[in-house]
Amino acid sequence: MPAETPNTNVNVNIGAVVYRNNYFRGIIDDVGVFNTTLSKEDILEIMTNGLESALAVSSMGKLPITWGEIKTQY
Repeated sequence: MPAETPNTNVNVNIGAVVYRNNYFRGIIDDVGVFNTTLSKEDILEIMTNGLESALAVSSMGKLPITWGEIKTQY
């Protein structure tokens, strides 16, 4: 049986169930949004080696990383 096509016309709320007025109180450090279903092995890889191990694009050389490196030097 083929997979169902997901509904792409919905809002994504990270850290909240808005319709229940239920918001997460805390800090969310890393968030990953994937355009495919992750296997158990994929999830274990991310848990073990961090979200960066699953990224298609490196964050090195990007402004937030560079700024963070500058801030830690001074």
